Amino acid sequence: MEFRDRVKLIKKTLSVLLEPGSISELRIPRADGGPLVGLFDDVNEMAAAAAKYSGKVPGIYVPLNQLTPSGTTAVDNKLSKAASAVRDADIQRRRWLPIDFDPVRPSNTSSTDAQHEAAIALAKECRDWLRNQGWPEPVLADSGNGAHLLLPIDLPNDGMSDQLVRNCLAAMALRFSTGTVALDSGNGNASRLTRVYGTMNRKGNPTAKRPHRRSRLLKVPDELHTVGVELLNQFAAALPLVSTEKPARPMDIARWLAACNLLVAFDAPWSNGGHKWILSECPWDDSHKKSAFVVQFRNGGIAAGCLHKSCVGNNWPMLRALYQRPSGTLIKSGCAGESEKTLPVAQGSAQTRNLLTFASDLRLFSTPQGESYVTFQVGNHGENHRIESKAFKQWLHLNYFRRTNASPRPHAVQEVMSHFDAVARYDCQREPVFLRVAADRERFFLDLCDEQWRAVEFSRDGWKVVKDPATKFRRLPGMLSLPTPVRGGDINELSNFLNLRSRGDWTLFVETLLAALFPGPYPVLGIHGEPGSAKSTTSRIFRTMIDPHVSASRAMPKDIRDLMIMANNGWVLSFDNLSHVPLWFSDCLCRLSTGGGFSTREIYTNSDEVIFDGQRPVILNGIEELATRTDLLDRSVLLDLPVIRNWKEERTFWKEFEAAHPRLLGALLDVAVSALRNLQSVQLTEKPRMADFAVLATAAEPALGLSTGAFMEYYARNRQSANAVALEVSPIANIISNMAERSWHGTAEALLERLFRVADEETRKRRAWPKNAKVLSGMLRRLAPALRRAGVDVKFWRDQDRLRTRRISIERQRSKG
Repeated sequence: MEFRDRVKLIKKTLSVLLEPGSISELRIPRADGGPLVGLFDDVNEMAAAAAKYSGKVPGIYVPLNQLTPSGTTAVDNKLSKAASAVRDADIQRRRWLPIDFDPVRPSNTSSTDAQHEAAIALAKECRDWLRNQGWPEPVLADSGNGAHLLLPIDLPNDGMSDQLVRNCLAAMALRFSTGTVALDSGNGNASRLTRVYGTMNRKGNPTAKRPHRRSRLLKVPDELHTVGVELLNQFAAALPLVSTEKPARPMDIARWLAACNLLVAFDAPWSNGGHKWILSECPWDDSHKKSAFVVQFRNGGIAAGCLHKSCVGNNWPMLRALYQRPSGTLIKSGCAGESEKTLPVAQGSAQTRNLLTFASDLRLFSTPQGESYVTFQVGNHGENHRIESKAFKQWLHLNYFRRTNASPRPHAVQEVMSHFDAVARYDCQREPVFLRVAADRERFFLDLCDEQWRAVEFSRDGWKVVKDPATKFRRLPGMLSLPTPVRGGDINELSNFLNLRSRGDWTLFVETLLAALFPGPYPVLGIHGEPGSAKSTTSRIFRTMIDPHVSASRAMPKDIRDLMIMANNGWVLSFDNLSHVPLWFSDCLCRLSTGGGFSTREIYTNSDEVIFDGQRPVILNGIEELATRTDLLDRSVLLDLPVIRNWKEERTFWKEFEAAHPRLLGALLDVAVSALRNLQSVQLTEKPRMADFAVLATAAEPALGLSTGAFMEYYARNRQSANAVALEVSPIANIISNMAERSWHGTAEALLERLFRVADEETRKRRAWPKNAKVLSGMLRRLAPALRRAGVDVKFWRDQDRLRTRRISIERQRSKG
């Protein structure tokens, strides 16, 4: 990295750590010739000094906390040889709480890549855990060997603050230190140093397995918020006191936990010869994951508790009171209609036995993905819920209270739920669970999401509202109920609520809406137009018709994890007022449209994976065309809305739509039934990329009053428009099209040189301009379908004489005949 770039990077990180105009120290403890120390109030000079030595010394450091101006020597903004340095007494106020995650490894060595990644993963887990506790977003940094979290605080530099910070770090270490990554609980003194991010970490001699790395800031929140003293005190209060009592005979904690069926997330050494066990779930509140602990000190003393703020005060005697020594008593339960199963429970667990007895008529099952579900009766209807859900837990509490006039202990409820989870997962049949839309052979279902758990069943024979659908549906927070559909409606009435340019756009909108009633694939509906063209209203109408939700439209998700949550929790995904579609989002939308899973790491774990594999109807709206990559455009239906000149009051508009909704839903179901009757007779001479959508839409033509082939004509025009969009946004499409007039053959490198010579400077400066031959090759492959439809053939092959050489040909298509 060039010196100027190093200075720029270091200055950026110092601006995060230090207050503007404050005095701070730059320290290089192990420079050649002795330690170097300097006081700076000029961040530019400080960054330049750090950049000068970066990569030449083991490490460059700065104290995090604010110095007392009157207690410092002259500020000369340069480094010099000196043995003295900033002390704790020189600190004016504590501004940062540093949390240091360091891989366990031999001293004076760098970490391996695996150790480095494990430390960063644990820091992210800590960040997410604290965020769920109500803490603000921290700064996340890579130290080069491990990871740091920096949380803004505002405390005086005194003895009470010192103890508070040390107790918080000790509690952090209790929760997060493992056998492979240690959280440094001794990192609490006021003058504690941190590495200057942007400089090299050169601990020990580098090897292929243990390289030197540059430290860096990984994520800085847009706005930093100070951790309140109340939060710090609450967290520190959960730290167990060291036991001074030595028991006559040390207790085997691991064996006791196993006997009580208390699942351990992980265990590790702790606190000078002691040991700790972090429990998967809190015995006092099972919604607290990996917060409860049991520790055994070196002298054999034991402490227990939970680090969650609502559990402060729970201790080892209280934990022992919840559990008695197991006696091998067996409790019977199981799947409805199947042989009974058994579970060993603790002696005196009358509540557990009663809960199992009261819940003996449950219907247990698991999904093909291994998720455990239960069906239980509420009034005169059945409901399906995850066994681990809050709804099932409340049902168990209510059932127990109705029969005993008392509430069950949390542990008894958790024990029963764990039993049912195991039975459902390993001893019961597997059944799929659906969200809003389901299919069962030749029957299809639309969940009305009403209080009676009714659904609409439709097939080629007609549609009807059923009380007990043949498929299992799940309900999620935010889902709203659909009205009971009524017969005799006209789907053309829907056009009164839409701002569309033509009969063709109306047809494409309704056909896309129809497709969302069936299993995919689904076209991505792209809605664009000037401000004031009712883009958001059009998106909301689409979703409200078949999948109403409290949040009808969303902003673009931050990452794949957020998108997965949205796809798992809703049927129609509507993204509102977008300005662009990033490449990762475009790729994910393609997979949601035509199928293909994507995954991410499960929160609070290092290796468990969460996978979403399914299809969803998707709506994008924005002022400009949002789908620009050819793979997404091939899957899209694009609608350009005109500007509205005469607006209607929103309250009146939605009141009228609400009144028409039952008729419109019934009419849409009529179209679906008609399409199913005609489906087998549809014969398309040429099927497009979205073949399933085209066949279904063609089968619906009679119900929409369209002539045979009208849909494909409208769809072909729409795809031509999409093709034009793909060519317009590409910086190379126009040049490639001109080259095709005389044909061109050669390598990607040669093509890149040719494009560079032909293109003007403004085009070459565009972000989408290919930076190298590999990028150009990938761009050309994605653009090839659009070019082919525009009359340009792009082909790729390998040279027969030199098989390693890839070649490209660009030619104008020859007219047939």
